[in-house]
Amino acid sequence: MQFVRNSIRVKTILGVALIEAVLLIGLVVMMLGYIKDSNSTALETRAETTARLFATTAKDAVLGYDLATLYAFVNEVMTNQGLVYARVVTADGQVLAASGGAEGVNPVTDSAIEEVTDGVYDTRAKVSEGGQVFAWVEVGFSTDSIDLIVDKAKRWSITIVALEMALVALFSFMLGRFLTHKLSALRDAAEAIGEGDLGRRVEVQGEDEIDTVGHAFNQMTRALESSHLQMNQLTVELRELNETLEDKVRLRTYELQKLNRELESAINQIQSAQSQLLESEKRATIGVLTAGVAHEINNPLAFVISNLGTLKDYQQDIYRLTARLLDAVSGTSPMQPDELNQLLEEIDYEFLKDDLDELLADTQNGLNRVKVIVEKMTALQQGSAHSASVVSPAAAVSEAVSRLRDAGFDESKVDVSSLLPAEVLGSHEGLVEALYAVLTNAAQACGSNGEISIGFEEADSALRILVTDSGTGVAEEYRERIFDPFFTTREVGGGTGLGLYRARMLLEALDGELFLDEEHEGGAKFVLSLPLASASATQTEGGDA
Repeated sequence: MQFVRNSIRVKTILGVALIEAVLLIGLVVMMLGYIKDSNSTALETRAETTARLFATTAKDAVLGYDLATLYAFVNEVMTNQGLVYARVVTADGQVLAASGGAEGVNPVTDSAIEEVTDGVYDTRAKVSEGGQVFAWVEVGFSTDSIDLIVDKAKRWSITIVALEMALVALFSFMLGRFLTHKLSALRDAAEAIGEGDLGRRVEVQGEDEIDTVGHAFNQMTRALESSHLQMNQLTVELRELNETLEDKVRLRTYELQKLNRELESAINQIQSAQSQLLESEKRATIGVLTAGVAHEINNPLAFVISNLGTLKDYQQDIYRLTARLLDAVSGTSPMQPDELNQLLEEIDYEFLKDDLDELLADTQNGLNRVKVIVEKMTALQQGSAHSASVVSPAAAVSEAVSRLRDAGFDESKVDVSSLLPAEVLGSHEGLVEALYAVLTNAAQACGSNGEISIGFEEADSALRILVTDSGTGVAEEYRERIFDPFFTTREVGGGTGLGLYRARMLLEALDGELFLDEEHEGGAKFVLSLPLASASATQTEGGDA
């Protein structure tokens, strides 16, 4: 039971820890490889430089066959740290001078650190004059220092990875605890109500989506408690009436018994209806929350998932091309230019290269949209998810219409006024979201054969964006409620009732407004208003003066 209650927390910890482990392992492997390669390259360079300098220094002594000087040079070179041996041999292999430890050394030099099998990197440089080689200078450097550096790096890497994994586990646990705490409180309150504790309330401390459900839950329990108190009051009054009318009760026993039976039946029906209402409202609240979130993020996720599928196909094509090129480079299977051109044509490389950037950009934009939507859902009650700045209404309208068509409303004809509107003071993303909500409402109202028009007008230092549809309009009995949260005239599951409410909250947070033009006939006409940027700048200059 405890594991089930903490399942979200456990999944959060395991998921984050797995991702972190994969990333850290990859980073450690790359780091260790880099450390080993860089130190190997440094040792190779040092050995070759030492051999060349030794050859240059010993050139005159070799040409003069001065063995004493050669031994002096050998002893001086051996002062280099990490040098195992040094010697000078003639072109035919005769040793002229050698240090201790040079006996029995294989004269074959190592071309790279990876070829070393005896722990010594061997290299040599020639001593020549006039194009003729007179002798060779041979030196050997120990590779133990590289192994020590790599081993030390491994120990530090393991320590850092262990510490990082512990921190990730701790943070994941704290995140899972935060996510499940409020849900547990809501569940406990629901169980208490089901057991008859109608005075139980959920403690609401924030303004997020779960707190919104908590507010609705408390409103429901207060209404249920009020109904229960009224029923108890009626029962008490009935009993008092029965006590004062005992004589009449005896005379009219049959009628009162019949009436009591009817009252008991009514009470049972009320109690049954209350239980059904409680369950219905709980399910409706959860359903509204789930549908609202899904409605907002499904659109960007749809084309992100589609793009990922295409990217996976491109990945396979690139793997196939890379594998073939690697075979050709390694000499396993040589490749002719015609074969390469044919392979590039098969995968349509030019199109793939251009389309790859577009797919990645679209995917990034889609994920950014999901992020923005989640942030705005968190700020739904405050209506203040965006800060004010100078915004182009034309750009916002264009993006909102594009989102509308991406959402599947291609049948609706959207006519945008050619008049270029003035800039306003607001938020580009906030205005796009508000426009998209109003356009979505209009497209749903006018149907597949309807038309939507968007116009602009200036009034009272504000720009008004007029959205008109050819639908049936808003019924008079709904006009006062269309901006209420969770209010919708669509069938169950067809809408969340949050679109127009959120649009009004976004505009009001930016000193704007959204309202229905009730005088318009022939469809619905919504007006979105934001202050003109030029008017705001004029007021600011006047205040400064």
